[in-house]
Amino acid sequence: MRESSMDMEVEHGGPPGLAPTLDNEAGAQLREKFEELARLMPGHGWIALKYMLPEAKEKAREIAGWLLRQPGFVGQAGRYQEISREQKKSSFLASVTILKTLCFVQATTAEG
Repeated sequence: MRESSMDMEVEHGGPPGLAPTLDNEAGAQLREKFEELARLMPGHGWIALKYMLPEAKEKAREIAGWLLRQPGFVGQAGRYQEISREQKKSSFLASVTILKTLCFVQATTAEG
């Protein structure tokens, strides 16, 4: 059990814990904000920011910003950004290694 806990800590940059929650008042505010957003949305189609009407996009971004400013969520957003950056860096380094290997193989094959 201790080993899997340590794996989680390494993978996520800190000890595992509970996801942040909203108090009743903030939960009610969020529900109101979602209801406002729902009134701006068409009753069919994809629910994706890319396809939303400009007013709905603005409201969705407003809600996301508000949520990320709530206690407990601020730190989570920062951790998510750090993890995302590390994954991109790792993926980039793997791509560079693959390209170097392919170039080496190609050069070796051309010489022989």
